Amino acid sequence: MKHDTAQIRFVARKIQNCALSVSDVSTREVRPLRERVLSEFEGEAANALTARLEALQGDVEKLGKGIDSVYRELMSYARRLEIADEQSKMAIQNK
Repeated sequence: MKHDTAQIRFVARKIQNCALSVSDVSTREVRPLRERVLSEFEGEAANALTARLEALQGDVEKLGKGIDSVYRELMSYARRLEIADEQSKMAIQNK
């Protein structure tokens, strides 16, 4: 079967960049907004909004980790393909 591990790694790196972007949204956007709510609002509304923002931040972080997992799996897959190629070549040479 024909495969291109360089292309797999290229796509994996693009996916990793997506994961980093998602994580950046959590750090750059959601966290400061949550902190602002805590400092500027009081009472039930503040508590409800803070809880929603914490949930959003957790969801965004979970999404980033999931995307990063895809990156890691693709990199691992590319390496396993290379190992399989090496083993096949060695088996053919030893016949």
